Amino acid sequence: GASPRRVRREQQLHQILEQLSEDHRTVIYLRRIEAFSVAETAKVMGRSGDAIKMLTLRAFEALQVLAAKDPYFNDGEPSKEGASND
Repeated sequence: GASPRRVRREQQLHQILEQLSEDHRTVIYLRRIEAFSVAETAKVMGRSGDAIKMLTLRAFEALQVLAAKDPYFNDGEPSKEGASND
């Protein structure tokens, strides 16, 4: 089975993905999980290939920003910030 740490990271990833727009979640799912081509993704989403390329870029930029704010995606451990050393 999956380790508790891996399960927690997957939960954190799902929480981060929920913060993305529906279009961003969809393009990430289609391009990276389903491995659709740009053309296939464009057809499914009703957009041009160029629009899908830009949407993919923006989706991963948004994902990176959100992940950078999450301690589990910074160094693999919860942040110690705010912990008192008194």
